[in-house]
Amino acid sequence: METERRYLALADIGEDALGLEERADGPTRIRGIAPPWNSWSHDLGGFRERFMPGAFRKFLERTPTDPRGRADVIAAWNHDESRLLGRTTNGTLDLRETERGLEYVATPPEGTATTAEVLPLIRGKYIFGSSFAFTVNDGGESFDTDPGGKI
Repeated sequence: METERRYLALADIGEDALGLEERADGPTRIRGIAPPWNSWSHDLGGFRERFMPGAFRKFLERTPTDPRGRADVIAAWNHDESRLLGRTTNGTLDLRETERGLEYVATPPEGTATTAEVLPLIRGKYIFGSSFAFTVNDGGESFDTDPGGKI
């Protein structure tokens, strides 16, 4: 399966789609939504797509005793796996499906160059959304054509 990446425009995700939870009693957390449900992507070379509620449910329900293995998802700066911001298997990334979309909370490691770079960029609203990567199981997607002929 090929890993696919999607980038979302602010108009599609809302201004509160990425933010910081600054806490006096603990580390700063990054909160966001990626992807929001029912938002159409921009043209991706002849087709548009949208994620529907439940798109990640089976994956997120995996447990350590699941024969497919525990869901191991990372939050990484610009999809660079060497620049980690959180990971589900160590409890520093929490994912859950909500009525708005797939919401995440990442607790980035303190004292790393990546954390020192990313937190001020979010705080200053230099970045305001999240991209995400995923794979699709065989039969896990469906296609339609709109009245204009776009897939």
